[in-house]
Amino acid sequence: MKRQAFTLIELLVVIAIIAIPVFAQAREKARATACLSNMKQLALGLQMYAQDYDEVFPGSYFYPNGWGQCPIFVWQDMIYP
Repeated sequence: MKRQAFTLIELLVVIAIIAIPVFAQAREKARATACLSNMKQLALGLQMYAQDYDEVFPGSYFYPNGWGQCPIFVWQDMIYP
């Protein structure tokens, strides 16, 4: 009498097929968490900049002669350490 059963390879293939969407969801959740962390770091950098410069955020300066005569700085450059 021959026994009918799944082989180890067949079981692993089925488990892998079932697990693929789970890993994709975990990867997407990790990307969202990394994005949130990056946004938090940007906010902290802006707050630290404002603390050092009399509570003025980058790019919010008043130039009486207009923006044409002001130096060109991008806010990302101004908050870089």
